Amino acid sequence: MEQKATYAALKGQIAKLQKDADELLKTERVAVINRIKEAVTVYALTARDLGLGKQLRKPRRKKNLEAAGQETPAKVARKPRPAKFSDGKGNEWSGRGEQPEWVKGALGAGQTLNDLKRKPAK
Repeated sequence: MEQKATYAALKGQIAKLQKDADELLKTERVAVINRIKEAVTVYALTARDLGLGKQLRKPRRKKNLEAAGQETPAKVARKPRPAKFSDGKGNEWSGRGEQPEWVKGALGAGQTLNDLKRKPAK
């Protein structure tokens, strides 16, 4: 009748196998690196040829992603910019982008952007 292995015995076998696997990986890794270095030298390969150049850096803008043929990441929620201009009626504008209608109306009525500047909170 066959004896069942104990948990401790199996753990010991696993540890020995892991050690053997790690040593084999180191040996094979050295051989693979040497073959790659040889191929790089023989064929005059560059990091860019291997896809390891600048194009692997994360593009900063959506249009760069599209130009590289990559999908654009999901929009990241950004903290809204603080308002720099206000009309005192609840309308606010950060000063970036196209002027909202209320700003255009105020400017048309003779006010200046300086008049619409928010007063800093004290």
